[in-house]
Formats: sequence, structure tokens, C-alpha cells
Amino acid sequence: MSYDFDRRFPPFMIGYDDRLTIGGKAFCLAYMSGESAVLKPAEGDGVAETFEFSHLRRLNAAGKITHEVEYFLPEERRTARGRVPEMGAMAPLSQAARDRMDIAYAMAQVGIHLQDHDDPTVRIGKTDHALAANMDLIRELAADYLVESLPDPEQIEKLRLYRAGGGRKPKGGKAVAVPDAVHPVTLRRWITDVRRYGKHGVVPAYSRRGFRASYFSPEEKALMAKVIRKQYLTPQRLSIAATARDVAAAFTEENRQRKEQGLSQFRTPSREAVRLYIRKLDKFMVTVARYGRNEAMKRMKPVGQGLEVSRPLERVEMDEWQIDLITLMAESGLMGFFTPEEIEALGLKDGKGRWWLVVAIDCRTRVILGMQLVNNPRTSAAMECLRMVMEDKGAFADAVGAVTPWDMLGKPESLVTDNGCFKSKVFTDCCAELGIILERTMAGHPALRARVERFFGTAIEGVCSRLSGRTFANVLERGDHDAEERACLDTNDLCFALVRWIVDVYHNTPHEGLGGLTPLEQWRHDHAQGNFPLHAAPNQRRKRLALGVALKRKLHKDGLTILGIRYHSEELAASFAHNGGQVLDLRWSHTDLGAIEVFFDDRWNEVLSVHETADGERPFDGLTAQEWIVTRRALAARDEKQKIWDEAAVAEAMKEIRAMNAARQLAVQIMDKNWNQEDLDKKDASLFAGFRIRSSRPQTRHSDDGYGRSIEPIAPEGTDPTPPSAPRKRNNWTKKKG
Repeated sequence: MSYDFDRRFPPFMIGYDDRLTIGGKAFCLAYMSGESAVLKPAEGDGVAETFEFSHLRRLNAAGKITHEVEYFLPEERRTARGRVPEMGAMAPLSQAARDRMDIAYAMAQVGIHLQDHDDPTVRIGKTDHALAANMDLIRELAADYLVESLPDPEQIEKLRLYRAGGGRKPKGGKAVAVPDAVHPVTLRRWITDVRRYGKHGVVPAYSRRGFRASYFSPEEKALMAKVIRKQYLTPQRLSIAATARDVAAAFTEENRQRKEQGLSQFRTPSREAVRLYIRKLDKFMVTVARYGRNEAMKRMKPVGQGLEVSRPLERVEMDEWQIDLITLMAESGLMGFFTPEEIEALGLKDGKGRWWLVVAIDCRTRVILGMQLVNNPRTSAAMECLRMVMEDKGAFADAVGAVTPWDMLGKPESLVTDNGCFKSKVFTDCCAELGIILERTMAGHPALRARVERFFGTAIEGVCSRLSGRTFANVLERGDHDAEERACLDTNDLCFALVRWIVDVYHNTPHEGLGGLTPLEQWRHDHAQGNFPLHAAPNQRRKRLALGVALKRKLHKDGLTILGIRYHSEELAASFAHNGGQVLDLRWSHTDLGAIEVFFDDRWNEVLSVHETADGERPFDGLTAQEWIVTRRALAARDEKQKIWDEAAVAEAMKEIRAMNAARQLAVQIMDKNWNQEDLDKKDASLFAGFRIRSSRPQTRHSDDGYGRSIEPIAPEGTDPTPPSAPRKRNNWTKKKG
């Protein structure tokens, strides 16, 4: 099969009601033509432009497309595909609104977990009476979802045994307040909203945005939607014609009342308008409302096939797995990327450490979309794995010399996890910001995560059994094998083996669940049949807001500084002029230091780094935090006392570091670093204390004679940039006679 296969198909589904923003210009679809899409200006004026699918694929992988699904449809006519939160919608919430959202989501998740539990003795009913009877249990279990970060797996296991009546209550851990009881009707509504829309479904109503323009006014649309929900979406299963008559009757009655009040009359929707509205509704939700959930599940669940997934990225499963391997960090050069403290934090002190692998797999095609190595399952690893799902992984395949591309990417519609490292508020907020519905399975039930568990089992036989550091969990299996003596592999070797096996072996192995196709063939077959993912990958700004580290920094007149990099803009300067040195909320991404997100003027603003070389190169665009830290250490090794460095010298050092460590970047990117504000503050205070980058561009000033501008001289590298002070002139004053 040709490797240029994907060039013939768009990277995601583009509908006629979608809006695409490329290079700051808004488009909508005019038509498809061969291997390209013809996009016309969204405002209706201007010339249509042709985009080849290969070009769209590159833009999508680079996060340079903003895809707003069903943008031109009114809110109530959007399907589940179009219900995506606006970029940054989660961040501006007040603390009170965020607390209410977290409590609603936590209690709803517990309710869903108990309602869908396999054990009949644990499962509860879905009635208000059942919810009220179990309210205390739901409140107690909901506290687990309100922690900012999770304890280690042993602590979680002890807590589980204690709740099951099998041990004493574990000590330690942070106390989390148990939420107050709510009315069963309220909890039932929360459960319904979370099932449909994930965490974004329980954002407080006063925080949501309004309607977009359409033919009908918001009041008219609200009345039509109310009647259709009441009449059509019921077990009575009225026809569209009967529903249209009920809509007309409701509008007649409403217009009678408005006439008595002296108000303008509503426009009555035609039967066609009602039919179009119903046709745009989510077909699965319509089936649930009219025939019941069981019938809806039967229609989507062929016998013997499990839950049917109809398209790529409709359902992605993510799980963590403890690697049965002792890895030793040999003299491979990888140590240079980490400080002794970081090596200890990674569990590699004394050359020993057991690791966990976090993996994301697409249920439709079985392709692996992301993975992260971590010594202890934590939220940051889950978020980095999710980031990898939405980004092109071609660099990983190239690093191991793989023959097959690893370019599968996109935004999952739903993400299925267990209750491990995916339970914290930070991760659920991230999924809500991206518009991903988060679903839970019960830990310890491999059947509910069969695809990931099957991959783990295959990976053990396909990779780990061939590595010399195998540690054998079973004593009988271990025999005379001494893993510590034979553990001659380093972490880079493990990452190399995993990536090469996934890309060239696993993705090209026929799969029973795919009818004999390989995962790669299934992915390409779906694209060949026009069965594309529904959404484009999130653009860089949305990923920065959802996955970036939340920071607080005080604004100064020269902008904001993080890890010695200065960020500033005209808008930020205007904010300083009006509000002074206020403390601002930031989002910082370790994968691209060229820009940050700053919240001011009641919105998120992208602020770029100010550093630019004389030839116009922006050295920090696309630079990772790990590469920058290594560069800073190299500069310090070159001259420990020098604090002020020229932009050109810094850029040259970056290129040298990138070239020298290209072969070692694989493990650095796959191993989770757990970036957080505390870690950044420590690096700012130690490695970047007093550090400053001096512009290498010619600095100018107004000439003394008023004509043109004069170029200021720049001190040579390594010298004191402060010019010597001129000798003070004597005052040659003379006393005037007379």
C-alpha cells in the first residue's frame, strides 16, 4: 500500500455548516473536488480558495486550523458533533462557579458508576427514590473526584480495600471536603447532562454563551425546541407531522397571549422547519428518548462484536500498565537532560526503577494514538498522552527508523478511562476544555477495557520478553534469572523498542477484531470510504489552554518573564498602563516556548516572546522547555559568571543542542516530566536567576540633529555592556562684571 495514501483524503470531516479558520481567515465549505476542498470566505465576499488534502493534513497536524463544527447552525439544532465548548470556556469561570461544576461532575460520575455497576448488590436504580436513599454514599465517593492530584497507587488500593471492608483506614493523604447533599431531581439532571456532554454539561448556566444568528429569534427557537422535546422525544413516538401540528398550536396560543400583552407576533415554523430541526438532532439520543436506552444500544451493538464504533476517534480508550522491567540509566547521555533531583523523582536513583506505561488506543481501528512512560501513574502523564493523541507522531517514527508512518491524530469524541490517574479535577477540566466526553469504567474489569488490556498483553510478549531487563512478576516464572544483573538497557532503549514495535509490527499485524485487517489498513480503509474523524485536531492555542500549566505572574512594564524568556505585546502594555502591575493568570506549554496565554481584559490573549535574531528568526518558536533548560546549562558551562547573553549566541547554542541530542530526544519526549508551577518557580530562582537575553538587532534612537535615526552600538559578547562613564566636565563659570 502506498505511503502517500492519506494525501487523497481530508484529515477530518468537513460539513457545509462548519467554519474553518486558516491563517486568520474564516472559510466554509463550497464543495469537494478530487483530492482537494474548495473553501469560500465565511462572510460571503471574496474569492474561493482551493486547499489540497495533503496541505490540510499538514496544517491540521501543526495545529494551524480552527475547526468550529456546525458553527452556522443555531444552538438547539446542533448534533452531539457540534457541541464543543468555545476555546477557553472553562478558564474564566469564577471560583464559585468552578466549585459548583466540580461538585456536580463528581456526584454525577459516582451516580453513573453506581447505576452501571456490574455487581447487582452494588448497582442502584435511576429513580429519585434510589438516588435519595444512596445520597450519603454518593457524597462520600464523590470526594475522590475533588482532589487536585491523586495519591500513589498503593494508597488508592488501601483505600479501596478499606471501603470494601477488607482492611483498616489508610493514613495520610489530603483531606477533601465531602459535598453537601442535593435534591435527587438535581442529581438526576446532572447525571443526564454528564452522560451526554461530559463535564462541560454541568458548567453553571449563567456562564454559558448565547445564541448565534438564524432565521428564528431566540424566543421562537426556544419555544419550538420545547415543544419538540415534549412531543417528539417521548416513548409515545409521535410522527413528524403530528409534532409539527403541536408546534403550530403552541405558537398560536403563544401569539394569542402576546397579542393581549401588546407584543410582536412570533413567526410560526412550517412543517419543513420542524422536520429540518428534528433531522439535525443526535440520532442516538433520539433513539434513546423514543425507544429507550436498551434498544438504542442494541442498534449500535451487533451480536458478538461488542459496542460498535462507526468511525475513527469516535471512542478512544486510555489506561495505564505497570511495565515488568528494571531499567538502568547507563552512560547513554540521557542523564544530561535531568538533574539529580529529577532523576530521583523519576524513580531512577541508584539505577533502578519500575515504570508504568499510559497508552491511548482508537477503538475503531485499534491504532495506538499515544503513550507515556512514568514511574507512578499521575495526572500529568494522562494529559501528555492525550496531547500525543492530538499531534503528529512522525518524528517518533523517524527517530527509530520505522518504515511505516505514525501520522494518525485527532480529537477524540469520547475518552474511556478507568479510575486511575484520570480522576483528578485537572484532567477532567482539560477534557471539558477540549470538548471531549469522559467516560469511566470500573477498575479491575479488563473486559470493559478489552482493547487496551489486549494490547498490553501483546506488548508483554512482543517487546518486554525480548528485552534483557525483564523482572518476572511471578517467582516461579523467574527461576534462576537475575534481572538486576542482566538489566543492561537504558530508558532510551525501552522507548526505542516500544515505538518501533508499535509502528512497524503492531500496526501491520492482522487483527481478529478487524476481520483480518491490520490497524493501519483499517485506518486507511475508513478514510478511503469517506469515514473521517468528525473533528479537526485542536489548534495550538486551544491545546495550550487545555493542557498548559496554570501559572500566576506579576506584570511588569517590560512584560512577563518565564525561564528567562520575556513575553510582551501592545495589548499587554496597554493593560499595564491602565491597571499597573497586577497578578495575571497564565497558561504555559512546555512543548512550545514561543508564546503563552495571558488572561486580561476579560479574555485569554496570546502573547509572543519578544526575542528575535537579526535575520528575523524567532528562536523560541517550537522550542521545548527541556531543550531550553539544556541550552541554559550549556551556556552556564561555557561561562558561569555571564548572565547577559546575545540573542544570536543563544540561538546558535540551541541549534547545537538540538543537533547533538537528536538521537536522544525520543525518551525525553515519551517520559513524563510532570511540569508544574512549583517546579518552574524553582528553576526560575536557580537556573535563571539574573539571566537575561540581549537583543542582537540594531537598536536605534533619534539623531541629535533631528534627521533620521542613529544606531546604538552593542558591546561585544562577554564584555560589560555598560558603557564607561565620560569624565565629568568642569564648570567654567565666570562672574560677569558690572
